Amino acid sequence: MGHCCSKNVTVSVDKDDFNSTSASANNPRRQTPASGSQTPSASTNGAARTPAQSFTASPWQSPYPAGIAPSPSPARTPGRKFRWPLPPPSPAKPIMSAFLKRQPTAQPTNPIPEEAAGSGRAEGSERQLDKSFGYSKNFAAKYELGKEVGRGHFGHTCWAKGKKGEMKNQQVAVKIISKAKMTTAIAIEDVRREVKILKALSGHRNLIKFYDAFEDAQNVYVVMELCEGGELLDRILARGGRYTEEDAKNIVVQMLSVVAFCHLQGVVHRDLKPENFLFATKDEDASMKVIDFGLSDFIRPDQRLNDIVGSAYYVAPEVLHRSYSCEADIWSIGVITYILLCGSRPFWARTESGIFRSVLRADPNFYDAPWPSVSPEAKDFVKRLLNRDHRKRMSAAQALTHPWLRGMNCTIPLDVLIYKLIKSYIRASPLKRAALKALSKALKEDELIYLRAQFALLEPKDGCVSLDNFKIALMKNATDAMKESRVADILNMVRHFLPTTEWLKGSHPWLRGMNCTIPLDVLIYKLIKSYIRASPLKRAALKALSKALKEDELIYLRAQFALLEPKDGCVSLDNFKIALMKNATDAMKESRVADILNMMESLSYRKMDFEEFCAAAISTYQLEALEKWEEIASTAFQNFEQEGNRVTSVEELAQELNLGPAAYSLLKDWVRPSDGKLSFLGYTKFLHGVTLRNANTRHRQ
Repeated sequence: MGHCCSKNVTVSVDKDDFNSTSASANNPRRQTPASGSQTPSASTNGAARTPAQSFTASPWQSPYPAGIAPSPSPARTPGRKFRWPLPPPSPAKPIMSAFLKRQPTAQPTNPIPEEAAGSGRAEGSERQLDKSFGYSKNFAAKYELGKEVGRGHFGHTCWAKGKKGEMKNQQVAVKIISKAKMTTAIAIEDVRREVKILKALSGHRNLIKFYDAFEDAQNVYVVMELCEGGELLDRILARGGRYTEEDAKNIVVQMLSVVAFCHLQGVVHRDLKPENFLFATKDEDASMKVIDFGLSDFIRPDQRLNDIVGSAYYVAPEVLHRSYSCEADIWSIGVITYILLCGSRPFWARTESGIFRSVLRADPNFYDAPWPSVSPEAKDFVKRLLNRDHRKRMSAAQALTHPWLRGMNCTIPLDVLIYKLIKSYIRASPLKRAALKALSKALKEDELIYLRAQFALLEPKDGCVSLDNFKIALMKNATDAMKESRVADILNMVRHFLPTTEWLKGSHPWLRGMNCTIPLDVLIYKLIKSYIRASPLKRAALKALSKALKEDELIYLRAQFALLEPKDGCVSLDNFKIALMKNATDAMKESRVADILNMMESLSYRKMDFEEFCAAAISTYQLEALEKWEEIASTAFQNFEQEGNRVTSVEELAQELNLGPAAYSLLKDWVRPSDGKLSFLGYTKFLHGVTLRNANTRHRQ
């Protein structure tokens, strides 16, 4: 199970980094006769709020329903000992404890209260907690419980069979969470949120199916789909730690597909690891299900989370820095993919503090065996998921268009990132837009696959999209979770719209050939929101950049554009709305993903063709992460010189970037003394603001 440490935590519970998420047949590590199921969530009792301890048996005895005896398995899942080639796990210290050790212990200034008095207060406070969830109380009348199939610190999972109604004779997994362990209001809220997310998310074949939730005086019962194929971790170990590239692709596509779906709904998982992916059956080609939403949360499009949550080996650097979003899940998938391809972890140490240092500073090893025999596309794929700069990391939908996965027939989903980028583009200055247009013209066809896919998802009409396209695309993908995470708020930031001239198809190199279905990417919404708000100069810069992309780099954009269902080659706000609606679930309502549409209102009055869509939906940070960034930037600057570059003063630049007079000395280097226009250095830095690293640019007069 994962570790959950909130910002105001002082101590954490001692748990095993590789706690079980399922019990599988013939698995000597668990010593259980069960075939497979889900394990109770780590967050369900306020894990991060309990004093650090280590137990050979559970400190709390979970009450069993009448007639149910405990299994011979130990009260907690034993620590996993990885067989070669996987290194041993960490010594089971939660994430926060490593940081707390570095802080000096504050000495108490007040007298220590008597133990009895303190105990009385604690008991009184627990008595005041409302542990009523409002769930149905007739669990025993509907289900017959069987043997235990998994156990964690915070509850246990049993096999069960329906007694009547639609579920009669159907086998299910029941997660039983003890109310006695819910000792804080936060712990109660954790359980409530997990059930809410499970209810809100629905409709994806790689999501664990939720049936119902019940409660009685002692327990909460969460009834879910029974998965009998065991964990992904077990299959990795059974293969000696390695998958072939083709088999790895099948696993990775399923992970990316379900994570893209969750992100579009405004849900971030925060604890992705091999133990949290179960196979539906024992067949080799069985579909995979993501489980354990105990650490998951709803997230709005522009929101950053700060809780340190997850499992040490899979935690993203920005999580340790307490500022992260959906990109943290992509890092975790990158770690899993690295393990699938080579059999060892990219970041490893014998202590958790060492693991965190490795995550923050060390570079994954791509030189030792078996990496020399791994395809360049596969290595590029992993590197782009494990980029420490979360802005340069691919989104889940973008990853499905990577060249490594082409040929997998991936369905490319709508990407909320497109909405964010277009929002920024629309709000950009004319200079910034000109710079982006020049950059987009430098992209090659292979780099346009993602953009074409996203444009198509907006269902453009006559090659253009308007605000309606964005709204409709979002509404088509909406769930209750999207409402909660307020994703559609991004449409409020969009006031204008973007034009399009052609239809899009395609996907990324490593995954090409996998025939992946590219999903709608919420990143598109974020980018377009930013584009809409950009200045005319910023929009011109982005248009120049988009023209520098080659066809291979446009596959993702073509797929996203197609998902918007353009009419006559254009999309409007309605396209974005409909695309979102087509993908809507209850989770999308909870996360309020559709709120992003409110930021794109300006698209109600105009349409966007594919050329402008590309300028709005490209991420400069992600392009900068490419090895051929210099070539793209050079071509983009040439486009910008011809179409968008103009005389600009240092004062104007500072105003564009919302900087004060103190920045004038820095901005002087951005303007050519000869004609007062942006230099190459100024153009590349202007695309990012003041955050672009000097190492990635070269001064050109």
